[in-house]
Order: sequence, then C-alpha cells, then structure tokens
Amino acid sequence: MMRMVLVGLAFGTAVLAVDLSSSVTFFEDVLPILQKNCQSCHRPGQVAPMSLITYNDARPWAKRSKPQ
Repeated sequence: MMRMVLVGLAFGTAVLAVDLSSSVTFFEDVLPILQKNCQSCHRPGQVAPMSLITYNDARPWAKRSKPQ
C-alpha cells in the first residue's frame, strides 16, 4: 500500500512539473518542421499539390495533417 502511495505522489509531482502555460505556435513549433520536412516539395512550382510556405497556406490543411 505504501508503495502505491509513493508511486502516486511521484506521478502527481511529475504532472504538476509540466508547464501548462506554454502553447504550440506556428512560427516557433510548426514552421521549422515544415521547413525541414515538407517545403522542398510543398511550394509553388514543385511536385506537391499545395504550398506550405506560410501560415495562410498551411492552415487549411491542418486537420488533414494531424497525426492519427
């Protein structure tokens, strides 16, 4: 029983340590991923069907690009 209490306290402390105030932003979090993995093809004049260069280009595709 004591072991379960200690595990619960450790888990609870870890959860509280997570910074809940941070949020994902396009420019800081998403754009670097698109630049590294997508924009070589997803740009005007390339093989991919849509551009992912700007936020306005990428936003309509967000739900379809979400990992399942």
